[in-house]
Amino acid sequence: MKEDFRTLAKKLNEALSPYYSLLMMIGFFIAIIWSGIKFIVRNPELEVFITREEVNFPSKINKDYLEVYKYISENIQEEELRNQSANIYNYLVQTRDFLKIELNNTTNRKIEDIELRLTNVKNMTATGVAASFLLDEEMGNVLEGLIFKESSGILYMNKLIDLPPQKEFTVYLWGDFLPYFLEENIIVSYKGGMGQIVKKIEVKGFKAYLVDFYIEVFLILIFLFFIIYRYLIIKYTTNETNS
Repeated sequence: MKEDFRTLAKKLNEALSPYYSLLMMIGFFIAIIWSGIKFIVRNPELEVFITREEVNFPSKINKDYLEVYKYISENIQEEELRNQSANIYNYLVQTRDFLKIELNNTTNRKIEDIELRLTNVKNMTATGVAASFLLDEEMGNVLEGLIFKESSGILYMNKLIDLPPQKEFTVYLWGDFLPYFLEENIIVSYKGGMGQIVKKIEVKGFKAYLVDFYIEVFLILIFLFFIIYRYLIIKYTTNETNS
């Protein structure tokens, strides 16, 4: 059995010896080609991440606030307070879904005139925005520019925004979206292009490194395999020859 293994190792080494350089060269060219592809096929300039969650409020909260809403409606004459109470009641009763839309500028330049449009929106009960580069007053202006047309089921921004390099802008929406709400229902455009919807998968630690450089790691493992394999075979055959 041991002699069979030795014979097989010698034959395998003799068969592969002429191809070691070729295999290393092929691996080298694959690494170069892949690096070129990664350089050409870059990430989209404007990434769009979408998160959708179902919202279910406890029925007791709805019932309790219904009594508050009735009391305010029947006994309070101040119009602003009545409207606020109605908005809260509508939010509790009619909110079915939560939608978060994240816009990420991956470039080193400012992306101008970003426009957001959603279709197939059944109802909108609340909105919010977040951006580290905007003042509170500016975010308030952006919120005022989020318009929902109930007759057409379309929500859009009537005020275009600019996104600085490597910055994010997030829109939060609460309401009732149709069950067949698809990615195609979200349109993000900007001066010179369209935002691209991408899927986000979060990994941490060593796994994150493997995700970012999995091709490079794979090629390194191939190189190491051939180097170690050749070294062990040569050492083994040399020891056999000496003995």
